[in-house]
Amino acid sequence: MPFSSLLNDTITIRKVSGAVIGPYKCSVQGGNSVHIMQGDVDVEEGDTVERQLPMGRIEEFEVLEAQYSSGLHMIPPSWRLHVRKVGSRKPDGHKTTNIHIANANAIQIGDHNYQQISSAFQLLLQAIDESNATPEQKKEAKSKLAELLRHPAITASFGAAAGALVKSVLGG
Repeated sequence: MPFSSLLNDTITIRKVSGAVIGPYKCSVQGGNSVHIMQGDVDVEEGDTVERQLPMGRIEEFEVLEAQYSSGLHMIPPSWRLHVRKVGSRKPDGHKTTNIHIANANAIQIGDHNYQQISSAFQLLLQAIDESNATPEQKKEAKSKLAELLRHPAITASFGAAAGALVKSVLGG
């Protein structure tokens, strides 16, 4: 690839949705610009660029502007990202959670979406209990829900939360 000798950095991009894409070879320039000599990168304003630093730290940049260039002759399509350095942090194994609460009557604190999913299942259980179904139908519905929660893909995704939900579904 032309210009590959200039691409001395490797980054990943954390989308606003939380998805992580990459890695991409690039050139981080002065903490305010990132050049990616590749046209098929899904990057937009608000995303976060992450670069691994020595000693295990991760440097983070917020994408302020993403400019695409379709290339010209021997120059391939590329992206120039105007970024602002956010800081650096240790990898996720050393994560810190900050909680800010202001003028709130109802507070929900959870790890990503697990608490929301748990709440949704609790509402589903309540709806089953309050339905006009027969006791046998309610028991069957709860049994099928417990079976879903025991599925290996579900337990792998939700870990202990799935087990707690199964206990809740089975009433104990």
